[in-house]
Amino acid sequence: MRFLLLPLVALLACAAEPGAPEPGAPEPSSEPAPPPTAQAAPTAPPDSLDLLRWIEEARALDTVEDYDERLARARVLANRLDPATGWKAACGEDDPRGDLALYPLSGGDYVVEIVCFLAAYQANFTLALVTPEAATLLPLPSYAEDGTVQDPAATNFGGLPMDGDPADRQFVIFSKARGPGDCGEWARYEVREDGVAEAVEVRMRDCDVGRPDELPPPEEWPVVYAR
Repeated sequence: MRFLLLPLVALLACAAEPGAPEPGAPEPSSEPAPPPTAQAAPTAPPDSLDLLRWIEEARALDTVEDYDERLARARVLANRLDPATGWKAACGEDDPRGDLALYPLSGGDYVVEIVCFLAAYQANFTLALVTPEAATLLPLPSYAEDGTVQDPAATNFGGLPMDGDPADRQFVIFSKARGPGDCGEWARYEVREDGVAEAVEVRMRDCDVGRPDELPPPEEWPVVYAR
């Protein structure tokens, strides 16, 4: 009887050891565990942006007197607008500046200038159309000196946006070809109710024609395109 008890005691001792497999259980695998699958960082869907609040905060930038504080607030607002518009990709910059300027249109809509970077005498920027219902990138047709369409949907511009006529849903971009501003392009655009922008009038002045003593304003330069 003593010889029968010894194997039983040994079996019970093995079962009590930590980590010991149960009788009949498969042998543990010696292969390393696979690494955890990387999870993409959650991003807010474009339609989650409260556009009325965004417009209110963007308009309030004009009340911020400190330049650095204003720029910091503008960058936050611009970043919130990127998932819906893709303005950073349109800039093509690793770290776009993100400053903002708003140009009102009728119906509570706004053309929003978003600065990509500052050059010597003007900014490089892209445009967005922000309404109480949606925010989208705003492409514009660009024109060659002979009045033909160079790009039907340009999204990156150099120049100085200027106030237009909100009631007519129009705005102006003046692009200098050199620092004095005596040559370049002056273009007036209209944003239709369907959100598409089209040129109303484009004027250009060639830098090779020289600078007269009395330079006419760009809105009086030769017309290369008129709707």
